[in-house]
Amino acid sequence: MKRATRLNRRRILKYPDKGAPGHVSGVNVLVENRVLITDAGITIPVEVENYLQQERAGCTAIITAEGGQVTGVVSITDQLRSDAAEVIGRLKKIGIKVIILTGDNPRTAAAIAGELGLDEFSTGLLPEQKVEVIKKYMQQSIP
Repeated sequence: MKRATRLNRRRILKYPDKGAPGHVSGVNVLVENRVLITDAGITIPVEVENYLQQERAGCTAIITAEGGQVTGVVSITDQLRSDAAEVIGRLKKIGIKVIILTGDNPRTAAAIAGELGLDEFSTGLLPEQKVEVIKKYMQQSIP
């Protein structure tokens, strides 16, 4: 594994919930999720694919690539509040429908939904898409 080096010349673009492509010392650099990496035409090596199986346990993978090659992967996990399942149970008991709207992958959302006792979730959503889903539910007056 290469040791990280400090780079002086860099231009990183930030796209909320879409990754961070940029140029560092003349090299294209991406910090993205699995979908955006493959959309960029980058092949994910088998050993990285094997590591990405952690997504089934509720982890979200962030992949880095330089010059069209995967150079690293990091897994992150959301920590649920200790009382989250209890609160959701109370909401459901009084007839409020609880769903997950997330930018995460389906495996991560399914793991969290399972922990919370939820049957419905939508994944891969950008913030504006989440707002649209909420508006639809509000128009339907679904509790």
